[in-house]
Amino acid sequence: MKNVKRNESTSFGGKSGTEVTISEETALNLNRDEFLKILNSVNIGLASKELLTLLSMYEVLIYHEQKADKSSDRFLESTIMKVDIENAIRNEIIIGYLYYHKKLKLDTITTNKFYKITGDKIEFKYEVDESLKEKLREDMAKNPNEY
Repeated sequence: MKNVKRNESTSFGGKSGTEVTISEETALNLNRDEFLKILNSVNIGLASKELLTLLSMYEVLIYHEQKADKSSDRFLESTIMKVDIENAIRNEIIIGYLYYHKKLKLDTITTNKFYKITGDKIEFKYEVDESLKEKLREDMAKNPNEY
């Protein structure tokens, strides 16, 4: 999972053309290898047949991608299919989550002060009181070895 940021700037006068910078960072430090480790360590016995099939396909595609020559059709096809399967896995997880959330009647539980859930969106809404931050700053200044 990666977060890609793209910045464009155009200048007139002394400099001509458009300057584009692209930065990429891993979101939540979860790469494909770590995803597979987590997948293999979790009991997915209650997962849907669709999710199990997609996860198995994903593992096979990663194997083919790693073993293939980077200029071969096998590599290109595996890479393209892998990204499509990742999106399908994400969709299947969301569908399953929403289905069981309703089936278990968890949608009637009220949320707390930290977040608000609307459909498949989660908004973090927790705000730290300024007086608590000031107390922590004072405590950190008095006891720097504890922090």
